[in-house]
Amino acid sequence: RQLKHNQPTAIVLSTDDFFIENDVYMFKPDFPEDVHKWQQKKAHKAVKNGKSPVIIHNTNVHSWEMKLFVICYIFQEPDTSWKFIVQELTRRNIHCVLRKMIQWMKEQHEHNVTFHNVLQFEKPSREERSFSGSNAAFLMG
Repeated sequence: RQLKHNQPTAIVLSTDDFFIENDVYMFKPDFPEDVHKWQQKKAHKAVKNGKSPVIIHNTNVHSWEMKLFVICYIFQEPDTSWKFIVQELTRRNIHCVLRKMIQWMKEQHEHNVTFHNVLQFEKPSREERSFSGSNAAFLMG
């Protein structure tokens, strides 16, 4: 929000929009790959259409998920004192994401991500990814 406030011409793209159906937020944890592809297409289109800056409000937790954005764009982590405080993140979330999902995302979050190390990472195979159907069922409640 601060970036948008400082840059009124900025366009903000939110991953959360992927889960809105008929004005209702319906989170589905079994679509993470689709969400990232959808967000990347939106970001690419915005940049191609001359929008600047493009602020991508995203939920990337792994370096490989950020790779396309780093190749094309500059990214910035949130600069808040509460960005890893699950209780505060749960309180501030506007989509009723379960606390255990926020906790899981915090635990999975890769710290100290830099432009250079993101470029080195490759997307793991489906088998290697820790976000499996059993995890999805657990996280949904």
